[in-house]
Amino acid sequence: MALRNLARPVIVPAVLLALLLTGEPTAPLPPSAASLAAQVTPASSLPSVASGARPGPDVLYAPPPRAPQLENRDPRFRAAPLLVMGHEAYVDGEYLYQDWIYDDNGSDSGANDGGGNETAGDISYPTDTARYGGNAADLVEVRIAPGTASVAYRLTLSTLLAADSSIITLAFDADANPATGRATLPRDPGFAFPGTDEVITTWGTGAEHSRLSTAGPTVTTPVEVRADLEANQLTVTVPRSVSDPRGTWRATVGAGLFDRVTGGWLRPGLVADLTTPGGAGPSDPQPSGIFNLGFRFDETPVGINPHDVKQAAAIRQKAPGAYQRAIDFGVLDRHESRTTVKATGTSSRIFASRLTFGEGKDHAALREFPGQLQPYSVFVPSAYDPARPSGLTLALHSHDQHHWQYNGTPGVRYWGENRNNIVLTCECRGSDGSYRHDVEYEVFEVWNDAARQLNLDPGRVAILGYSA
Repeated sequence: MALRNLARPVIVPAVLLALLLTGEPTAPLPPSAASLAAQVTPASSLPSVASGARPGPDVLYAPPPRAPQLENRDPRFRAAPLLVMGHEAYVDGEYLYQDWIYDDNGSDSGANDGGGNETAGDISYPTDTARYGGNAADLVEVRIAPGTASVAYRLTLSTLLAADSSIITLAFDADANPATGRATLPRDPGFAFPGTDEVITTWGTGAEHSRLSTAGPTVTTPVEVRADLEANQLTVTVPRSVSDPRGTWRATVGAGLFDRVTGGWLRPGLVADLTTPGGAGPSDPQPSGIFNLGFRFDETPVGINPHDVKQAAAIRQKAPGAYQRAIDFGVLDRHESRTTVKATGTSSRIFASRLTFGEGKDHAALREFPGQLQPYSVFVPSAYDPARPSGLTLALHSHDQHHWQYNGTPGVRYWGENRNNIVLTCECRGSDGSYRHDVEYEVFEVWNDAARQLNLDPGRVAILGYSA
């Protein structure tokens, strides 16, 4: 429902709301919740009463759960995850890029135009949900850890139900010259990557490094890949004798679905069936196999614009150059640290829920996003000082909307900037959960997550919402 059709939001002090709740919603805890990290939410940022009792449900005060997708199971990777979408960091010899989650919608083909603001991309998954889960090409994170003898590349996905359900390419322009190398990749996804000199391709049960030359033949070398189906991670190891990245290389990353028949990429047709994606349309009658592009630092989900608008246009135009990122291996070799994450303003974050209902994505379901990793938006006012507590406003999105509904709006500026409040909007499993049961639970999980990172004033908390 559009904001212009709504009356004023209802605002209730959230501390009062927490006091009215006598227990947690009835959704069951996952088995993994028994293994909890030692970190505990700072008590000073959360509500308290004189009796010493804790207002509201226990989850508001709980330590974070175990989250396999966020774990470093290979000792070559050590840095904590960024959990801020559309950002990168260099951390003591390791490169991290955090992608947008649940954005694997492919080309803006025009097949579903007029269908609301769910996604900008129009591509639909094969109907084999046991293999693809409607989400198998959704990048969560890209990591690079150079070593003395080899370079490790780790690719984390939202959903990985079968080791070879997904295919990912990491293409490098090693000399910043689009006239060298080639534009067409091995196992061609139907998408040109101009100037590619080297490329790593993995489909979970196999991986290869290819060296591309303008004049000579392509040289392809099989390399090691390990698939972790619990952590949804594919880790590729490339010996330095095969590829020795130095200086600055420009990288492009794309993900799609593996074609077990051809060994390439599944290409969308008009209508999805058990083994073929759908969604070809008048703007892109022959979409490429790319569902998700990484290194998207300019996506700005706001209001009616979802978090894949620019990606969907780039895939339709088959123009990946907009999302080519310079990776500075010199910074990695010197073990320098830096990040693009800002201390204030609007950002889209990821947290690990204590509840999980399987993997995948289904926009037609009431619980659209059943997995453990969930997104939310946070606005931090320009006057925020970590040494001084700020008020908190829980701004719940309305029916048929998402966590980016209020981003960039006058409402956020009023609630946040003018009142020096942190403003949080959870996704809450999708657009139509009505804030009951596990959806209500997630409101408190997001509050809990923010309290571990920001200095909140528990005496200045409010909640507002529209039609949901």
